[in-house]
Amino acid sequence: MKIVLLRHGRPEMDLNERQNEKISAFDIKRIVEDYRWVGLAEPQTIPPEVKLLASQCNICVTSDFARSIESAQLIVGDNIYKSDSIYREAEMPHPLWHWPKFSMKYWFYLLRCFWYFGYQQNGESVTEVKQNARIGAQQLVEFAEKHHSVLLVGHGINIHFLSKELRALGWFGANNCATNYWDYNQFVLE
Repeated sequence: MKIVLLRHGRPEMDLNERQNEKISAFDIKRIVEDYRWVGLAEPQTIPPEVKLLASQCNICVTSDFARSIESAQLIVGDNIYKSDSIYREAEMPHPLWHWPKFSMKYWFYLLRCFWYFGYQQNGESVTEVKQNARIGAQQLVEFAEKHHSVLLVGHGINIHFLSKELRALGWFGANNCATNYWDYNQFVLE
């Protein structure tokens, strides 16, 4: 059995291009809300190994965010088995301060670090994200048991937690954090 966890393609709103933009913590609220529903940028370059891996999977599952669904459609067409909110991106917590202003990269790093230690204002807690990953991993295992192989098109941090859960369930795979668009982890159970 095989489970492939694939990070979505490059979105219309590429946060990597805005890393050095000076923003307040309050601005993160708007960025998070806007980013939640963006689709993919055009054109996309899909790595050949991603296409090959996808062709070897019997079903495709996605989060219910547009960038995840559109990425899957580029690879498998309309053959998406299920889109589920359980695979959504973990929301970035943030205070509603208008001052100070730092680069977006700095804010995201700082807030994600605080998040790992329990900060969750205006976002999900780490506990909630881990619970979703546990449920999502179990669902993927059930899909793999029924269909033998499954491709999930999801989001970076979610893939990190899903990977940990799959390893805890006895699946073997790389410890790749899926930090780049179209990065993937492949898990097998023999």
